[in-house]
Amino acid sequence: MMNMDSLSSRSVEVLQASLSPDPNIRHQAEAAIKEICDQPGFLSVLFRITMEESIPFGIRQSASILMKNEVLAKWAKFSFDPSTDSRKRLPSQYSAEEQNFVRGNLINGMLHVPHQLRPILGITFSTIAYADFPSQWQDLFSVLLQNAQSNDPAVIFISCYCIRQLFKKFELQYKKKELFHNMISQTMPVLLKVFTDISSIDNAQSVEIQALICKIFYSTLSVGIPPYLLQGDVFLSWLQLLMTVYSRDVPVAQNVQESEIYHSNPWWKAQKWCIQI
Repeated sequence: MMNMDSLSSRSVEVLQASLSPDPNIRHQAEAAIKEICDQPGFLSVLFRITMEESIPFGIRQSASILMKNEVLAKWAKFSFDPSTDSRKRLPSQYSAEEQNFVRGNLINGMLHVPHQLRPILGITFSTIAYADFPSQWQDLFSVLLQNAQSNDPAVIFISCYCIRQLFKKFELQYKKKELFHNMISQTMPVLLKVFTDISSIDNAQSVEIQALICKIFYSTLSVGIPPYLLQGDVFLSWLQLLMTVYSRDVPVAQNVQESEIYHSNPWWKAQKWCIQI
């Protein structure tokens, strides 16, 4: 068994080799990855490599992709019990310490990586959160909702981004409808306040957060109108905010092609989701 320093050095070495234009070197690197991927602490090492600013971007990107693939394949495995027509989760190959490390650092990690790596970490997050919440990640929503009420727009954005990724996993899971509705009841009152507070701030950073909240709201309607929205004037309050976003003028920079406006303009993206709702 390799110690953490040796495992980290070896991982950086083989990840760098995996980017070689020489196919022979790449094949050797892929074989080496298979040899070390079951070492204790490998997932933590991949996360640390992804976060390390001194490491070249290509290696960090490779580490993040490998970490995502490892999580998709190994984080939560199940066996089917035909007698009860249900699945039973098998013991994880990752230690409790390693699981806690990844869960405890993943959300904050998305705040500090280059934006190109965020979607990769987003898949890693949603896979782990979907498997572990609520039984093994009990404080997940308290962390996300606390971050959503931060004074730092970047922290709010990452919190909303994580909620969006998780809601996408639950929105079509009818068997988990009750859990999803409980998640909505916890989350949406906080996001309604956030949305209200930033709706008058007409800059790109604010509008990107507003677009994410629109996407989250869209997910809440995937299995019908949730009980939360049927309380008092809650639904009306949301619709009024959505109409504010929809009726806002979309600023367009000069010398920008029309297709680029629809692809990258956050004001347009927010209005698009209002229309979908």
